[in-house]
Amino acid sequence: MLGVVLRQADLLMVVLAVVSMAGLAHFVRRTRTGRAMQATAQDPRAARLMGIDTDRMVACAFGIGAALAALAALAYGLHIDAIAQFGGGAWKDVWAFAILIIVLLVRPQGLFGERVADRA
Repeated sequence: MLGVVLRQADLLMVVLAVVSMAGLAHFVRRTRTGRAMQATAQDPRAARLMGIDTDRMVACAFGIGAALAALAALAYGLHIDAIAQFGGGAWKDVWAFAILIIVLLVRPQGLFGERVADRA
């Protein structure tokens, strides 16, 4: 209709976006953890005084952000039909960066670097 082509992957992307935004809004407004995250974002010191584990809330926020980013990457991958080429040339950079991240997690000083003493 009017020259507009709408694929199933496009529709899936829109539905995933709406559902994830609604889910995040519900989580932040209605759950105890969501309210604790809001309190931590607004005033970490006061939140800590009220008994909220602010470090846990920050980690939770990063975890939610990572999950939403993974969902977006999956939806975009479906959009460009990259899932069918999972082991192919389109993914060689992804594998290279994944290996780099794993190496940096295991050996933060690098493969050939020396350990540096922490300063107080």
